[in-house]
Amino acid sequence: MNYKVEIKGVRQDHQTGKFQAAIAVLVNKETSRGFLPGYFNSGEDAERFAIEIRNIHVEVPSGLSDRKAADFVCEQLCNIATSQKNSS
Repeated sequence: MNYKVEIKGVRQDHQTGKFQAAIAVLVNKETSRGFLPGYFNSGEDAERFAIEIRNIHVEVPSGLSDRKAADFVCEQLCNIATSQKNSS
């Protein structure tokens, strides 16, 4: 796998104090370039999700461009966030 996901922090609602999303970026290990800065929504569980996602392995199919790999990982992480939210 040529990519890793780095968590840069969590987004927090300043009025309610609740965590809304994990802020993540996909990094190409070969070039060290970052792609897809984005929010992976997990509601109030965003802080927990940000911690848990560090240990998640997403297998990226070979032959994808960085952009396509970023889209693929985004979809996988959003699915994981949704399933974690629904299971809690």
